[in-house]
Amino acid sequence: MLKIIVSYITVRARFSEMIIGGVCVELMKYYAHAGE
Repeated sequence: MLKIIVSYITVRARFSEMIIGGVCVELMKYYAHAGE
C-alpha cells in the first residue's frame, strides 16, 4: 500500500513539474514576442 502512495506522489510531482515548466516556457515566449 505504501509503495502505491509513494509512486502516486512521485508521478504527481513529475506531472506538476512538467505543467509548471510548460507554463514558464509559454510565458517566456509571450514576453519575448511582446518585447519585440
